Amino acid sequence: MPAYEYECPLCLRVKEELKSVREADDLPECEICNKRTRRIMSAGIFKINGFSESNGYSKCQKGA
Repeated sequence: MPAYEYECPLCLRVKEELKSVREADDLPECEICNKRTRRIMSAGIFKINGFSESNGYSKCQKGA
């Protein structure tokens, strides 16, 4: 399930929630000021299995 970030336009508090893709546009209310939040773009974090120093991928030339 992906994590989405929502920001309150009034107090600028950022909240992260784990939601399904179908629920992503259901905007939560700010817990502090009760205003409706807006979804913001966040940096995604991805972990790819299989690429590590132990299997030779660290020997690749930089910039290649």
